[in-house]
Amino acid sequence: MNDSIKDKPKLPDFHEYVDRMKLELSEELLPELVPYLEQGSMGEQLRHPLLYQVPLINNGGANRLFKFKQESVEKALAEGLWRQYVWLHERPYRLDAFVEIVDKLSDRQYWELLSAIWTDTENSWQNLNVWRELFKSEREHKRFMMDELSYHVYKQMPEKVTVWRGCQRGVNEIGLSWTFDKDKAKFFAKRLDKPNPIVIQLTVDKEKVVAVFLDRNEQEVIITDYSVIDTWWDV
Repeated sequence: MNDSIKDKPKLPDFHEYVDRMKLELSEELLPELVPYLEQGSMGEQLRHPLLYQVPLINNGGANRLFKFKQESVEKALAEGLWRQYVWLHERPYRLDAFVEIVDKLSDRQYWELLSAIWTDTENSWQNLNVWRELFKSEREHKRFMMDELSYHVYKQMPEKVTVWRGCQRGVNEIGLSWTFDKDKAKFFAKRLDKPNPIVIQLTVDKEKVVAVFLDRNEQEVIITDYSVIDTWWDV
């Protein structure tokens, strides 16, 4: 009994904890972070490519975490850990991080990492032209963008493929992301409760399809080049 008590880790002293928090709160934010500080509805917010804090909790804590991520990024670069390098960046900046290292990647690494970033992103529309050019790369082994099931569906597609896209009329009809599932397109058209939701239909040659992604239950189809939209419906 005495041994088990003796071996228990010592809990931090409450007063020591308070003093440390006071010190962190009074600490100056690192100069590298200051340009990324902004005011928002929740107070001060930090939006650096390596560190998001919304709201900013305290300067000291942000400084330590930023230094840790900086060191981790440098280590990942030095050791060629490309996926780790990209994922150390905050989500809106991962595509930029990918572009920085694209010449260092093998063809397989290129397609696998591009696919992973795409399926994780929430703001593809902000970098539409960059995504389009990356997807249109002539690198070999494009099949590594897809998992086994997705690639099987991709190979079995007919010569003419009909897909749908949920969007807002006059806003974002032109995009890369389509779906085999018309109901899923309706969902995306209406999910953010934005005005003028529509579903558009497109029929293209199989060769125009860059990839199929089934892993998010969206039956997503990536198409970079098309000119004529078949029809559209209000939803």
